Amino acid sequence: MQQTKHHPAVIPTRARIPDNEIHPAKGPRHCEPFGARQSIQTLHPSQSGRSMVEMLGTLAIVGVLSAGAIGGYSHAMNKHRTNELIYEATKRAQWVGTQLEMNNPNPSLNTFG
Repeated sequence: MQQTKHHPAVIPTRARIPDNEIHPAKGPRHCEPFGARQSIQTLHPSQSGRSMVEMLGTLAIVGVLSAGAIGGYSHAMNKHRTNELIYEATKRAQWVGTQLEMNNPNPSLNTFG
């Protein structure tokens, strides 16, 4: 195989096999899509995807935010139920007071309306 000279600023990514030769491991050159391997190497040679540490960090942040959201939702629902009970008790107490003012000595809370 003949070595080709390159400009000093151009560094070849791999040895080029002429189109008429057969690669020992891959077979004929025309079996590989045009520039498929070379385009993957030259786009982002230093990045190949997310690392495990990045994924675990993201999962940890999402977990903390989810726990906070669930806790906040639970607190809000408990507060809502408490406010409903206070409102119902206040309404019944006002009704009993109205019944006592009308000289009804035995107001029944079951007939509360």
